[in-house]
This record gives sequence, C-alpha cells and structure tokens, in this order.
Amino acid sequence: MAKTQKESLLQRKLRMSLQFVLPDQFVYSLKIHGDKYSAPGIPDILACVNGYFVGIECKMWRGRPTEAQQLHLRDITRAGGVGVYCIWDDKEDTYYWLKADAPFTYRAKGTWTKAKTITVTREGRDFNIIDCTFLSSLIFLKVFGATNVNQS
Repeated sequence: MAKTQKESLLQRKLRMSLQFVLPDQFVYSLKIHGDKYSAPGIPDILACVNGYFVGIECKMWRGRPTEAQQLHLRDITRAGGVGVYCIWDDKEDTYYWLKADAPFTYRAKGTWTKAKTITVTREGRDFNIIDCTFLSSLIFLKVFGATNVNQS
C-alpha cells in the first residue's frame, strides 16, 4: 500500500473517531484535498468542535510536516483555534498526538501523547477508532481559558 493511501486511511479513521469519541459535542469536519489551485500547507482535516476551529495534520511514521504545514497550524493556534498533529506508526499500530506549537521531532517522541485504539459498537457493528481525549482536553482548556499548558 502506498504511503498516501495509508495517510488517507488515517484521515478517514480520524474523522470517524471525532464523531464517535466526541458524541456530546457538536463536530463538523472536512477533509481538504490539495490541488494546484489551493494554498500549500492547509491541514489535512479542518474541523469545528463546539465552536472551536481545529486544524489536524495527519502524518505517517517518520513523515515530516512541511514548513507551510507547520506555519498553518501555528497560525491556527495563534488565532485562538487548536492546531495538532496526529501521527500513526503503522508498524506498531500506535497513534500519537502532538500540539502544533511543540517542536516536531522524532527524538522528542517520549513527550508526545500516545493515543489508544478504542473499539466502539454502534448499531451492532464494531469500529476501531482513535482515542481523541487529548484533542478534547485541548478544546476543554480553550473553553475555560487555560494557557501555557504542557504537552504531557
């Protein structure tokens, strides 16, 4: 499977996870498909969760964000929204969350927030989704005005 196919799988799984993990909150998400007419670096997923703007850049293990992607996520954070990376280590089937204003370096992986895979049952079907508690907590902190919160 090509890298882009795996990243698109991560994007689909993450959008589904947002709907399942944050059911009490209102979630609208949109997958952005970049082309020659769109600005470079727009996050893979743009969402609105309970009125807060969220930009999520999805990365496969060892993938690195471009300067434009980093800039967009930092700008979203500076404007009062939430900018995060969701990284998938497909070899170990492990997910990580990283705030956009934290340095993106694999050497600092120990400071990243590891996300579990959760199985939820809806209408008789099981779905394996990504735990979005980290993202939900960032939004919660925005709602109550907390600033300068550490990553871990």
